[in-house]
Amino acid sequence: MLHTLSRCLTNVIQIDTPDPGAFFCRKEHLMVFGWNRLGQFALVAFLLALGACGGGDSADLQRFFPVTPAPGVASVQITDDAQGATRPAHVMATFSARVSRVTTDFFVVGGTCTQAPAPVISLDEARMVVTVRLSGGNCEAGQTLTLTLDPSKATLENATLGNAAIWTRSFDILPTSQKIGGSIRSLVGTVVLSNSGGETLTVSSNGLFVFPTAVNPGSAYAVTVATQPVGQTCSVSSGSGVVNTAPVDKVVVVCAFDAHQVGGMVSGLTGVVELLNNGGDLLTINANGAFTFPAPVAYGSGYAVTVRTQPIGKTCSVSNGTGTIGGPVGNVAVVCAINAYKVGGTVSGLAGTLELLDNGVDLLTISADGSFAFPVSVAFGSPYAVTISTQPLNQTCTVTNGAGTMGASNITDVTLACATSIFSAGNTYNGTFGAGDVFTGPIAGLSGSTFNGNAADHDVMTLTTAGTVSINNGTTGGTLSNIKALNLANGSNAIGFSNATSGITTVVGGTGDDAVSLANTGNTFLAGTVNLGTGNNSLTLENKTYTGAFTSGTGVNDTLYMFNGTHIAGATVTGFENLVLANNATVTMTPAQISQFTGSVAAAGIETVNLASAGAFTALPSIENYNLANGTNNFTSADFAVSVMGGTGADTFNFTANQFVNFLNSVDGGNGTDTLSIGTTATQSIDLRTKVSNIEIINVAGSTGTAAFTNVDGAGVILNYTKSMGDNTIKLGSGGQTLNLLGSSSASTTITGSPGVDQINLQTSGLGSETIIAMGPDMSNRTSVDLVGNFNATGTDYFKTGVAAATVGTFIIGYAATADYLSTIGSGLSIVLNNTGQSYLITIQTGSAAGTYLFQNTGSDTSQFDNADFFVQLTGTVGTITNGNLIP
Repeated sequence: MLHTLSRCLTNVIQIDTPDPGAFFCRKEHLMVFGWNRLGQFALVAFLLALGACGGGDSADLQRFFPVTPAPGVASVQITDDAQGATRPAHVMATFSARVSRVTTDFFVVGGTCTQAPAPVISLDEARMVVTVRLSGGNCEAGQTLTLTLDPSKATLENATLGNAAIWTRSFDILPTSQKIGGSIRSLVGTVVLSNSGGETLTVSSNGLFVFPTAVNPGSAYAVTVATQPVGQTCSVSSGSGVVNTAPVDKVVVVCAFDAHQVGGMVSGLTGVVELLNNGGDLLTINANGAFTFPAPVAYGSGYAVTVRTQPIGKTCSVSNGTGTIGGPVGNVAVVCAINAYKVGGTVSGLAGTLELLDNGVDLLTISADGSFAFPVSVAFGSPYAVTISTQPLNQTCTVTNGAGTMGASNITDVTLACATSIFSAGNTYNGTFGAGDVFTGPIAGLSGSTFNGNAADHDVMTLTTAGTVSINNGTTGGTLSNIKALNLANGSNAIGFSNATSGITTVVGGTGDDAVSLANTGNTFLAGTVNLGTGNNSLTLENKTYTGAFTSGTGVNDTLYMFNGTHIAGATVTGFENLVLANNATVTMTPAQISQFTGSVAAAGIETVNLASAGAFTALPSIENYNLANGTNNFTSADFAVSVMGGTGADTFNFTANQFVNFLNSVDGGNGTDTLSIGTTATQSIDLRTKVSNIEIINVAGSTGTAAFTNVDGAGVILNYTKSMGDNTIKLGSGGQTLNLLGSSSASTTITGSPGVDQINLQTSGLGSETIIAMGPDMSNRTSVDLVGNFNATGTDYFKTGVAAATVGTFIIGYAATADYLSTIGSGLSIVLNNTGQSYLITIQTGSAAGTYLFQNTGSDTSQFDNADFFVQLTGTVGTITNGNLIP
């Protein structure tokens, strides 16, 4: 116990010396005795010792024997060792009362560091100072660190903390400064380098070099040669840039005893451009042509030509600008081009769709307020002009700041203000130049009113109510000038024009039934536009040549009226189902235009359609005459009287048998190789000779009953006859023709050739029986030898010669030429001929006349081969021929 007391006294004496002027009592003045023998004396000695120390009052006693104070209000003071923007290493909270403990959220570390530093918290021996030390962490440049200390999270002994604010500080982590350096080679002597024209560095040996002063991140550096070595030229490459978070160590300095200049050519320059070589050698150029940098570059060193300052309104690009010096460099190319910028601005008050033009060509459609920009840029120094192409419905928009000359930045101050405008009767309305006005009002508002647009603008009239009116009649239709477009209201409209002076070239219909007549419009609508709406509409065109666009929307009963002489082939005409032609009118259109008329066609007289282009179409009801264009056409007839004239191309004409017999007046193929196709007949006999001319190919589908077909006259005509179920009688025209008998029908066919040389090809399948009339003026003989193919190949075929054949002999000739084969055959037959009906199958084995021939002695002179005898050449597949195939 006494030992404990002695230690306590020693501590007291050591602590109780804050005042240098106070009496200092050393512990050596005290003697300690054993408590068990002289306990009372020890106590007395202790008190005497207190007295010897200059104390002994109650205050001193309390110092050595502390008494727990009464609870009170404590304060706190927070300090840190942060230097400027550098984060602290320690944060200390000094309390005026003892701290018993702190919670985990007493100190919080936040921010964006890759790895936040960890707080280490300690308490001093007196338990009144809490120290937070930051340990570890990884905070990189550009990140932030936030430190927060909340004193209220500390628990105090026998005290409460007053109103202490939370301490918070944030630190932006800045990159550390970096040094600039690189390498130098081939140096003989001493070179002085400079960084950004300030700090210098003397280098006397090859190898690495580093400027001693670090440079802050984000700062520029530019290493140049301040003083060249004697007798050498040193050049710097990769010597300029901006310092980031890493040291700069790629600067290269190459020294050589010889050096060469770097240059090239500039083209397209207007103004002034500044070039740099290796980031330091500056050259200002103000004209196109050759250039040379003033400072030569050491042999073996790199060079890099860049643009430091671009000319106003242009961008210059460098090619062949980098390399290693091996001699003079003169191929650096600097090409300058004009910059281009956008034209735009803002729109306000818009309720609809607005179409703008820049310089008359760049179209922009706008449907909402706000900013806009044209898609095509305008070159620097070039003019721009924003105009209104189409005003929004029932609105007029006005352009401000719409024209000027393009500078060196985008145009953003063009403004368009849109407002609603309504007109009424008996007033005068004048458009605003350049505004593209929209005059909006009811149809009754036209009465007595005058509307003056501007010739250079696209001014529009929009009607808000439907009705009947004759535009520009000076009374109910108003007086209009320089109005370019008319928008009709929804409902039923009947719109005409009193004259051609309104300026209107466009009519846009509504959703009702619109009737628009372009009579009296002169030439204003020749290239105009009429776009009718969704109702059942009608449009009347004058006897003029149109090239515009005329559309009748989505209705199903729209009518086009055309006068005599109306020419629409060069126009776009769509959406009309019905056609009305003036009596005896001649009109011009295209096959596609004809094909749209799928409804009613009214034409009271004899009407003619001239086709301006080739194509496929079907004849229209009540229109009689069609003149086809040159080219390839495909014409299909209808059950109406028709005459059709082909062009110079390959035309095809399609008829049913009934149309050909009962409705066709005439068909002339014109020039070219033309085709006539006729459908299947029942019992109607078809004679082409009175209706067809200049047709080279005839396609016939045959007959289902008993019918006769007579081909058109003319040499070289090809008849493709497809047999049907009925018996067929075919008569070829004059001049020598070709018949191709097609199909596999077993029906019988009787064929009569012509006095010319005919090629008759019988069918190759089926069991049909064909009879070829071989007597009279159409008989095949030595002066006109027909060719018959596939005779007796499938069914049983006959030559009706008028003379029965007793037998069919064979006659073989080894060689014969076409020039003398007839005389050769005649010589041979003269030996055996002596009786009517004698028949021979003659084979010429070789020579130009090689082939198979059939002869029958049918003439009056039975002793020789003459012109009165039947003689034919057999081609293709020839079946077995007996006397039964030659019938009287």
